[in-house]
Amino acid sequence: MYRIYLLLGSTEWELPVLPEKLEVKSPGENSTTTVLETGEINCLQKKGLREVVLESFWPRRRIPLVSAKTLPEPMDFVRAIQAWRDQKKPLRLLICGTDLDINTSMGIESFEYSEKGGEPGDIYYKLSLREHRAYGPKKVQLPAPSQKPVATVQQPARPGEAQRPRSYTIVSGDTLWGIAKRYYGDGAKWPTIYQANGDKIKNPNLIYPGQVVVIP
Repeated sequence: MYRIYLLLGSTEWELPVLPEKLEVKSPGENSTTTVLETGEINCLQKKGLREVVLESFWPRRRIPLVSAKTLPEPMDFVRAIQAWRDQKKPLRLLICGTDLDINTSMGIESFEYSEKGGEPGDIYYKLSLREHRAYGPKKVQLPAPSQKPVATVQQPARPGEAQRPRSYTIVSGDTLWGIAKRYYGDGAKWPTIYQANGDKIKNPNLIYPGQVVVIP
């Protein structure tokens, strides 16, 4: 079973009832033009910002569909989302336990919620998110005068000598599941990485860009 978390700063919200469908849109910015003798061609561009729509409900009482460990009040969730939007800050969307593997900064595009008759206290909501990319001026550092490269020879490992653990710097969108799948070919081996980095990772669902982890 996969899990979905919304991280509003240091506050973590786990969706208690998973959406029936999880759809991720990745629009393109391609354009077409006409070239003499060739005809219409497609000019490929970089992919656009990903879009995710989460549509489900937040029950007031625990029911069999609830998979989260805790169940805060539905209106507390609504107030938290609205307050975060007022601060004009992106949230972090984390989806783990599935090959979709999303761990990225998202902006709230729209938030709709309602209460149905006969179900007092339960909140039905639709949360539309769009990928957020940090932007702003960057400091450009000119390269130092080139120097004659010094050749280095890498000594082959001696027979029976244990290999040193590799290190990996986490980037936006990474999850332990995805890292394990990349290095071991099996995402289910993520506990190996988690256990080797217990001093750095307290919650396997919460890793952040810039962290350096050991890959045993």
